[in-house]
Amino acid sequence: MAACLALLVIPLSRINHPAFNRMPVEKASPENQDAGSPVHVVLRFVHAPQTVTLIREGKALLLQGSGLERTVDGVWPLQDDALEFAVTAAWEPGAAPGMVEMKVAPDGRAEQLQNIWSDETGAPVEEVVRFTWRKKS
Repeated sequence: MAACLALLVIPLSRINHPAFNRMPVEKASPENQDAGSPVHVVLRFVHAPQTVTLIREGKALLLQGSGLERTVDGVWPLQDDALEFAVTAAWEPGAAPGMVEMKVAPDGRAEQLQNIWSDETGAPVEEVVRFTWRKKS
């Protein structure tokens, strides 16, 4: 009976041997956290715009979707617990006043929403929008 147990224990001990665990595991470290957090951004519109641009740190982001909603996902650091974007949206000439609803949801933080309104002429919207979260304690 002891011989049977030994036959079972030896193969199980080999499974936990370092040679069998070749997959590297990246542990959380301050260096990894500086890379940023996953962030989901949603832009919604009252009227479908002709053009929309969302810029983060001087780079235009590739928006997904069309019509009344666009989205983008990225990994960005929250500098001073904040994210900043430049938003531009333009509607057809003569269109009714437009509005952009912008939702930003970083992983592990509360979703925030801001509205950006065009003037009564329906002129293009060009605005820098900043989202700020309370510091984690």
